[in-house]
Amino acid sequence: MASLTVRQLDERLKKQLRLRAARNGRSVEDEVRTHLARSRRERGDARAGRRQHAIRCRSHPLYGDGATLGACF
Repeated sequence: MASLTVRQLDERLKKQLRLRAARNGRSVEDEVRTHLARSRRERGDARAGRRQHAIRCRSHPLYGDGATLGACF
C-alpha cells in the first residue's frame, strides 16, 4: 500500500475530519481513506454517465455525426 503525507492542512479542516471520524467510529486516517475511495467511485460513476451519453448521441439519428455530442438529449 502507498502512503500519503499532507502538509499545511487547514486547522479547521483537520478538526472537521477529526469530528467526522469520531461520529463514524473511525480513525482520522480511516476517515480520509474512506472519503478518497468514495470520491474516486463517484468520479468513476460520472465518467461512465458521460460515456453512456456520448454513445447515445453518436447512435441518435439526428446527431449521429458526433459533432454535437453535448446537445443531443
